[in-house]
Amino acid sequence: MNQTIYVIDDDASARGGIVRYLRTVGYVVNAFESLEALAAWNDPVEGGCLVMDVCMPGRSLEELQGELAEDVLRLPMIFVTANRDTKTRARAKALKASAFFYKPVDGPALVDAIEWSTQTKMEG
Repeated sequence: MNQTIYVIDDDASARGGIVRYLRTVGYVVNAFESLEALAAWNDPVEGGCLVMDVCMPGRSLEELQGELAEDVLRLPMIFVTANRDTKTRARAKALKASAFFYKPVDGPALVDAIEWSTQTKMEG
């Protein structure tokens, strides 16, 4: 597992749980409380994928696309949410989510989705 996973979630508890789990299974993880924080981050992005909440305060992924680095925008995106409505699921689909999970996220299923999405990205 040489890929870095970028976790973006405004809920500190949810973000912390995902980060802790992914680190215990061997991933390098960088965590952010917002998309703006990710956009302001100056370190290079090293492969992997984004695991992010679909619904967060602040500017949306669509609004920040001009500010996010191209290497970030090329990463597969796995969305998580506490909102169990069709509008949220449709938004994730429109953003081309590699996977979609409701919170609380099942750890092994998330790892499977990360492995699948990063393998698919490397092959494509």
